[in-house]
Amino acid sequence: MGFFLIPYLLKSQVIKTIQENTNTFVNIKNISFNPFAFSLELEGVSLSDDLNETLVSFASLDINVEPTSLVLGALKIKNITLIKPKIFVICNKDKSINLLNSFTSALAEDNNTDTEKTALPRVIIQKIEIVEGGVEYKDYTRKDLFVFSFNNIGFSLKNIDTADMQSTDAQVRFYSTLGDGGFVDFHSNIHSLEPFIVTGSLEFEASKLYTQWKYLKEQLNLEVADGKISFDTEYSFNSADINATTIKNLNLSLQRLRIIPKDGYKDVLNLDLLYVKDVEIKLFKQNVEVQKIGLKGLRVKAKRSKDKSIDWLSFIKINSNTNESGQEIDKNNTRKETVSEPWNVLIQDLALEKIQLNFIDEAIQPSVTSSVNELNIYVQNLTLSGKESMPYKLDIQVNNDLKCSSEGKIIHQNLDMDSLTSCKGFDVTHYGPYIQAFAKEVVLKHDLRLKSGVVGFVLQSKVKQVEDTISFVVTDANISVENFLLVKKSKREKLIAFKNFNTTGVHLNTLTKSLKVKKVLLKELNVYAHRYKNKSLNLDNLLVPKKVKTVVKSSKEEPYHLVLGEFFLSNSSLTFKDSSLQKTKKQKIDRLHLHVYNLDSKKRSWSTYRGGLRLNKKGNLYVNGKVCHTPLKQIGRFELKDLNLQFLNDYLQESSYLNVGEGKLSFKGKSSYAPSLSSPDLQVSSSFELNSLTLNDVRKDSPLLVLDKLQTKSITLELSPNRLYIDEVNIENFYVEAKIDENKTINFAKLAKTKEETTEVVEEKVKLEESDKNVFPIKILKVNISSGSAKFSDYSIPIKFSTYIHNLDGVIYAISNIESETTYINIAGDVDEYGSAKLEGSIEGSNPKSYTDLNLNFQNLELNSLSGYSASFAGHEIDSGKLYLDLGYDILNSELKGSNNIMMKNVVLGNEVEDENVTVLPIGFVLGLLEDSDGVIDIKMPIEGNVDEPDFKYGTLVLKTIGGLISKAVMSPFKFLGAAMGIDAEKLEYIYFEPGTSIVTPPEREKLDQISKMMLKKPKISLKLTAPYTEIYDKQALQISKLIDLVMQKSGLKNRKEHKNAMTTNLLVDIYEEVKGGDSLDKVRVELEKEYEGEVLERKYNQLLTVLCRDIQTVTTGELHALANKRALNIYNYLSEDKSMATNRLSKGEVVVVEGMANEVVALHLEIQIK
Repeated sequence: MGFFLIPYLLKSQVIKTIQENTNTFVNIKNISFNPFAFSLELEGVSLSDDLNETLVSFASLDINVEPTSLVLGALKIKNITLIKPKIFVICNKDKSINLLNSFTSALAEDNNTDTEKTALPRVIIQKIEIVEGGVEYKDYTRKDLFVFSFNNIGFSLKNIDTADMQSTDAQVRFYSTLGDGGFVDFHSNIHSLEPFIVTGSLEFEASKLYTQWKYLKEQLNLEVADGKISFDTEYSFNSADINATTIKNLNLSLQRLRIIPKDGYKDVLNLDLLYVKDVEIKLFKQNVEVQKIGLKGLRVKAKRSKDKSIDWLSFIKINSNTNESGQEIDKNNTRKETVSEPWNVLIQDLALEKIQLNFIDEAIQPSVTSSVNELNIYVQNLTLSGKESMPYKLDIQVNNDLKCSSEGKIIHQNLDMDSLTSCKGFDVTHYGPYIQAFAKEVVLKHDLRLKSGVVGFVLQSKVKQVEDTISFVVTDANISVENFLLVKKSKREKLIAFKNFNTTGVHLNTLTKSLKVKKVLLKELNVYAHRYKNKSLNLDNLLVPKKVKTVVKSSKEEPYHLVLGEFFLSNSSLTFKDSSLQKTKKQKIDRLHLHVYNLDSKKRSWSTYRGGLRLNKKGNLYVNGKVCHTPLKQIGRFELKDLNLQFLNDYLQESSYLNVGEGKLSFKGKSSYAPSLSSPDLQVSSSFELNSLTLNDVRKDSPLLVLDKLQTKSITLELSPNRLYIDEVNIENFYVEAKIDENKTINFAKLAKTKEETTEVVEEKVKLEESDKNVFPIKILKVNISSGSAKFSDYSIPIKFSTYIHNLDGVIYAISNIESETTYINIAGDVDEYGSAKLEGSIEGSNPKSYTDLNLNFQNLELNSLSGYSASFAGHEIDSGKLYLDLGYDILNSELKGSNNIMMKNVVLGNEVEDENVTVLPIGFVLGLLEDSDGVIDIKMPIEGNVDEPDFKYGTLVLKTIGGLISKAVMSPFKFLGAAMGIDAEKLEYIYFEPGTSIVTPPEREKLDQISKMMLKKPKISLKLTAPYTEIYDKQALQISKLIDLVMQKSGLKNRKEHKNAMTTNLLVDIYEEVKGGDSLDKVRVELEKEYEGEVLERKYNQLLTVLCRDIQTVTTGELHALANKRALNIYNYLSEDKSMATNRLSKGEVVVVEGMANEVVALHLEIQIK
């Protein structure tokens, strides 16, 4: 009866009870009871809600107890087995839970029931188990329905005896498979209930993380596309000693994790493996010890968009402001957090391996992609407390080429870190767009771009915290930059390049403010300078800073102590390309090297240096010495060897036609600088040498200057106070060619190329006193000139002139621009084949107008070589002759007194020049006047003037003097000759005769004697004697003579001297009336009687009769010519016979009519002629 009645009653009662206490509908397929075995079994049980949705179900529940154990005061459960229980949990859209809705009333009654603490009886459980259970969860609150299930849930409780736990093997186990293929297995051994002691293990594995992640994906913008996580652990708990609670042997593994953006398909994170091994956790001691944590194969992709937003920030952003329970999150949570004791965490080994990162930055243009190809991090003894030393090692590879490694030890509580870090292959140009963007922000304009540059370094350092200060100490570091190339962005041309920049032995201490560098090496530095056609440089305006207000902050901090043991610039070059020239040219400095030792920022520390360079593969410059920066001092030597000056041609020919054919410049010396109150700050002593210099005119390929050697000895340059002192200058074997062309332009003046541009010249008046104060004192003690030569040609004159000066030797002493310093000159040379020249004297170099005393002497010059100048100036060639010049220039206080002594010998004039532009001067006449019996012409030509006068020109003054000399010779040859001979010859030009006579009076003979003497000294002079007569005086004198003859005839007078007594009035009347008749004189006497009477009347009448009788006497022209010729003949005879003058030097001219002199004498003109 118990088999049937009890199940029937139980079934209806169970259904009723459940339905009354829950909002569910209950369905029980069958209940069976075995009274003998005292077992109860329920089959096909299900609970559903009012929508007939199943909430809970199970296939069967089998309960088997042993009632006889109650006799012993114990409840013994032999078996409770629940088979295939299923629970269906649904979270509705309103976030209500179906189970809670159905069991709310039952839970409320249960909560309101007062519970009293009663003593539990002894319970013995042999076995309680759940077999093939399951839980299915659906969540409609998500955008997409979330479904998850626990399958094959198993639970077992075995061998429990609440009175004797130690002698039993009590076990609890829970296990379940997950809907995605994973499982959970929880196993415990209960060793005691009082105190409660339990040990056990837990294993978990989720085959697909995607399932769990789906529940959170709406809060985040990421999705787990793949991944598997598992862990296992052991634990132990003792309620009597909770500090001994331990979770140990914990192992965690996350494999094949793959994360994509929501609604995306490309992976942004991949992880091959994350594992945690051998973790031991003592919860109540807050102690965690991990043997090893490892991560392998992490690959992350990130991107920054043009709007500068980073995708991962949006990926991890929580999209809702509600927590999982649907409650609003208080963003301004002000609750005070309880401060707890820190956990003691120790990780023995941390290994992060094969990490890869890829970051694309589109916010910069062009976009930049940064790739961490592989990152490995190894850490040991990692603790949260940071009291212990933590060894680490890091390896990273970035952008394929950059490889870095670092290892060392870290204590992070009070920071103390020792590390050795090395990197190589960092291509800086990969991040060029960042450099360009930064430049745009900090400068107004930039025109630079880094084309290549690879950085590497090795750094051994120590970081330590001392109280509030963190010190950084570099015990050793090497830094290198390789294959560096900087270009001009706008032109895409090279600016700076070098092969290697290497810094070794760097020591830094921020606490003591010390930086020491053992060596800096800059290898194969190449600088490229370019001057464009507009003459601007490529180095101009590369960086134009923004205008900012500078604020000077005063700082009392001690500066760093900087020490550089050695700086070495090796095998470097500077290339200068000049496109502003007509033909683009390049100049190059190579083999540039510089060594600097012991650079120290301390005051009064000395550094040594040595270096050198080569210019255009020929000239070499070397320097060495030492320098002190504070105070600035320097001592050194320098030397330039064989610098070929042909590199100047491109620049010379840009503005001139000058070409350097050859030329080598060398100099060497020593220098010193030291600020001083008692001696010059800068002192330079050197020697200078210029060899094999040739300057040509490129238009004609003709040499202008050829110099074999110019050498200086002992050059001393001093600054503050200023002084340049040269002990000796040697100029050897030089040749200069000067030429004046047909347009009267000297070749040196035509070397400059003209430019079609107007230059406005602004003249400024500068006070002499102010300019004198700024004079840089220069003195050359001695200049030696040897084996010099020069050729001078003048094609501007009708006859081309050319002369050659050679064997020029001499010396100049004390060349100086110092006031009152006197320069002494003594230079001599040969002119053409047999001539010579000499310049000697003294001059005040600083102000020649104050004092000059120079003498220029030419000897034995061939005059025929000067035919061009004589033809140009006087219209005559010179066939032969010698010239001697003694030119003196004496200036004192601007007053010039020049003594130009000119001597010519055996001058033979040539043909007269036929040229309409040439004025023919009587140069032959002048020379004839000047030449003595030895063929010598000696001219002393003083020149005077004030050199400060605005119109003063020495050349003009000389020509004016020569012109005056010729004018005097032509206009007044006798006066000119007399002046040349030192006699007063002003009146020698004329011989005077009484009218009507040809007798040479004694005073006139004296003149002829003086003329004779002059002609003896001037063999080229001849005299031309004119035959003069006057139509009045000579005629009247001849008429008087005839009247006297007639009176003497008529009166019978014998003595001619007494003719006046015979010339009575009556005789004169008779003579007149014989010719004119008797009545003509009556009227004459009547007129006289009107005015005179008595003796006066008779005297006046006699005088008038004398004149009337004279005028009626006949004198012919022949008689006058005969008188004139007789006069010339008498002079001719006197000079030839009495003075023995050669007759070929005398000539008689034609008869000339002359005017009578005021004293009624007749002048015979002596004309000097040159034969």
